[in-house]
Amino acid sequence: MSLIALANKLVEKYPEIEKIGADNATAVGAYLANVARFTLARIPENQRRSAIHNLIGKLRILDRNELSRKKLPAFASLGQVIVLTKSAMYGQHPAYIDQVINSMVSHLLA
Repeated sequence: MSLIALANKLVEKYPEIEKIGADNATAVGAYLANVARFTLARIPENQRRSAIHNLIGKLRILDRNELSRKKLPAFASLGQVIVLTKSAMYGQHPAYIDQVINSMVSHLLA
């Protein structure tokens, strides 16, 4: 599946993502899993399953108590969006990157 198709699928499946709150852990987990799939789509298909299992292992050893004690400034999320966007765009054609950024801007303003 192409990055564009996967991104469209995410938007179709989770149009209410802005409404998903901390009280809906299952929905947040499903959404983050799809973001991970979107990001991992750059890995060759024959190596992706192994990468997913590697990621699952790393997720399982995360210290839940340590994470629950951490507080990030609300605006740290801006940096996270920039990092995710840049990671998804590395190696893409400049015209494609321009289209993606313009689409992000128009969807953020909607």
